[in-house]
Amino acid sequence: MYKGFDKATAQINDQDEINQFIDGRYLSASEACWYLFAFKRHTHSHSVYRLPVHLPDQQNVQFTDTDDVRMILQTKKDTMLTQFFKLCEQNEFARTLLYCEAPLYFSWNKQLAMWIPREWHMKTIGKNVYSSPIRK
Repeated sequence: MYKGFDKATAQINDQDEINQFIDGRYLSASEACWYLFAFKRHTHSHSVYRLPVHLPDQQNVQFTDTDDVRMILQTKKDTMLTQFFKLCEQNEFARTLLYCEAPLYFSWNKQLAMWIPREWHMKTIGKNVYSSPIRK
């Protein structure tokens, strides 16, 4: 078991940030071993998709105070949910999936506002945004 490293405060008046980092960097014994043996020091796990849930024509809309509200109300933008329904109409495999399983096999393209089949499978989690069963 390793106790940990001692903490110390040092003040360096050199203005070169790179040299300050190199001079002030302290490696503990266990951290030095990780570097020497080339172990991974961090990993990337799953990516999480937040999947919005809304009633028809009640999706969230973002706009600034300079935007024309009438134009925003007239132009309907597809959301992840509405595009998932369209994907199920067109793709037979998508019909077998639940909404939260869609990110496993499809990725969301913001520019095109549509689901696109994944080229490789990565660890993804589809998380439904909370929606109350009580209608307000």
